[in-house]
Amino acid sequence: MKVKLSFDDIIKINYFEKSTRLKVKDSFLDPVQDKLVFVVQFNEIHKLLKNKKGIETIKNLEQKLGKKLRIIEFNPNPALFVKNAILPLKVDSVEKQDNKIIIKSNDRNIKSQIIGKGASNLNNLKNLVSRYFSGLDIVVE
Repeated sequence: MKVKLSFDDIIKINYFEKSTRLKVKDSFLDPVQDKLVFVVQFNEIHKLLKNKKGIETIKNLEQKLGKKLRIIEFNPNPALFVKNAILPLKVDSVEKQDNKIIIKSNDRNIKSQIIGKGASNLNNLKNLVSRYFSGLDIVVE
């Protein structure tokens, strides 16, 4: 699936990249959490995490952009991408079986956070995954 970006998206991506020195793959507004999401290229997030000013940089960006930010590292492996997308939640496993990504957790609280009220979080996660991987369903067990 091709990702389409607006002019406003491109401006925000450029500003984010200059501020964080991370390479962005995609950016969009998460309608469920009302956060600006930046999907950064594979193996990029460590640049921000190793920098002591990384958290400060993100807080400054949130102020300048007027939205809370969420940063997800892309991974070409769909199961690992889903695992990155649900962070900071820790689950027992995330596996790809046929055309399904199965998220397993013995913690009911974590399951309910992944699914969300009226399955809003799960549907949002499915939409995110479908931007990069076609034909996959996500199941929480």
